[in-house]
Amino acid sequence: MRRSLAVLISAFSVGVACDDPGGTSGVAPGDVRTDTVADTLDTSAPDVDTLDTLDTSTPDTTPDTTPDTRDTTPDDSTASTCALGCIPVSTSTAPTGVVFKQYASGPAPTLRGGAAPSGDWVLRGVDIHPNQTFADGIEVTLANHGATAGRASFGGDAAAMALDLDLQVTVTAFGSTGTDSARRLVAVGGCHAVSGTRLTGQLSTCAQGFPAGSAVPSSLDFELGTGKLSLGLMLTRETIISLLPADQQEAADFAVTGSLYLVAKFEKP
Repeated sequence: MRRSLAVLISAFSVGVACDDPGGTSGVAPGDVRTDTVADTLDTSAPDVDTLDTLDTSTPDTTPDTTPDTRDTTPDDSTASTCALGCIPVSTSTAPTGVVFKQYASGPAPTLRGGAAPSGDWVLRGVDIHPNQTFADGIEVTLANHGATAGRASFGGDAAAMALDLDLQVTVTAFGSTGTDSARRLVAVGGCHAVSGTRLTGQLSTCAQGFPAGSAVPSSLDFELGTGKLSLGLMLTRETIISLLPADQQEAADFAVTGSLYLVAKFEKP
């Protein structure tokens, strides 16, 4: 059971990197001029070929600068038209020393939104707010095992977040306590828009680290301050279970009874 729970907690890792460009426009063809002067034969001098002397026009060498307006409507076959595509985000050089805080009780914080985030950010902290997440008799504490790191990046309507979560998991169940570690790299990203206090969009477009068929977040709560950015997500019971390997889901179905709210705290590098 302890091993199953340790693997379960590793699935709580949630990462906030984008849709392919929405449409294409045709390339304007060059200005090609054709000879409209009819060729005529000189019947007065049948032995002289005058065909090559009839075309006195000068070839048009001026570049065609007029844009082609025949295809100006973006392809809206997808839900969004993110101009930048997926933003590459790497945690390999991100600073470690991320501070974990887990709150035993009380409501999850309300993030207050703000202006649209932009630029690059590095992870400095992770706050965990359980909400009757585990069954009675099971207590789980998450901490940084040492190498947790993360980055977030925003450019135009493209967003990306990658988290390398190196977790130390302490489980107390029915009077027995054990500690294990779990590590997982997760990322989300795609086209987004600011809607009140949330970043909404197709954040699953550039997602990594989620098992096939599992739920990937489509929105994130956020709060933008001076040099600080918080991104928050509520993980439902069903989402937590779906992120687990198949051989762990039976134990998770017993152990997980509620949701968990995670806040990733970033700062400007």
